[in-house]
Amino acid sequence: MLQKTPTGKRIYALGGSPEVARYSGINTRRMVLNLFVVSGVVAAIAGIVYTARLSNARANNALGMELDVITIVLLGGVSVFGGKGRLTGVMLALVLIAIIRNVLALSQIGGDAQGMIIGLLLIGSLLVGNYWRSTLEMLSRSRAMRETKG
Repeated sequence: MLQKTPTGKRIYALGGSPEVARYSGINTRRMVLNLFVVSGVVAAIAGIVYTARLSNARANNALGMELDVITIVLLGGVSVFGGKGRLTGVMLALVLIAIIRNVLALSQIGGDAQGMIIGLLLIGSLLVGNYWRSTLEMLSRSRAMRETKG
């Protein structure tokens, strides 16, 4: 839906560069408001499902899940700077993190060690992603230089 519909393309444009999106005719204020509303509704539904799953409603039920969420999103290929990423990559990263957590739990490795392993995976994904991005930029610059010379 994000890559095929006009609204999804507007969302990507807004994430990539809000100034350019505004100058291209996108009502950025309304789009941001709508995105916050949709995000709030999805978060409310997730909270209801999570509360039903745990059979209690405490304020600290999801404490510690931030690291997993950030790791899943960045490992899935979503750019920190916005405008890039696909849902399929995030879903694959979600499956990977779930498998890692389950294998570690079956191996009777504690929560702190699991958090450390997930944190190392986060650091590794950031380093590899930055290295990959810089390598691609260097290759595209060298191609552009070759095309202008000859």
